[in-house]
Amino acid sequence: MLHIDPELLRNSRQSAYRSAVEQGYRSLRFEGALERQFEAFYTKAHLMRLRMAGFLAIVLFSMFVVIDISTLPSHLWERTVAIRVCLVLPTYVLTLAISYVRAWRAHLRLAVYVASLTTGLGTVAVIGIGLEQGFPIRYEGILLVPCSST
Repeated sequence: MLHIDPELLRNSRQSAYRSAVEQGYRSLRFEGALERQFEAFYTKAHLMRLRMAGFLAIVLFSMFVVIDISTLPSHLWERTVAIRVCLVLPTYVLTLAISYVRAWRAHLRLAVYVASLTTGLGTVAVIGIGLEQGFPIRYEGILLVPCSST
């Protein structure tokens, strides 16, 4: 539990910030306007890192497409590439687009969540397709999922 010096609280005026500290952080959310201020601050502070991670994810999954085409039999890579190109990559492109349009940024957290979920499920699907076709794709590929989410 966070300990705040009582003397500091006695000498500070009442504000939304002080109320949040006094109430604690049970739900990890602030009240109304303060929560919106925090979300705006957080988004602004992490926007560049999010964009860099998004571009890196696009490059990484594009490289997976090239690797699939060059190393897997055609009946297999046709399906794995479809998952990567039609499912995973568009979620990163959409997330990046949302990050650049100020009016859409309120949906950025949801876009990141969807991109992460799609990446995980897509990777599991690629591994499943390989197993189904009797061509085991290394399970180590699943380790890239947490690293690739924006």
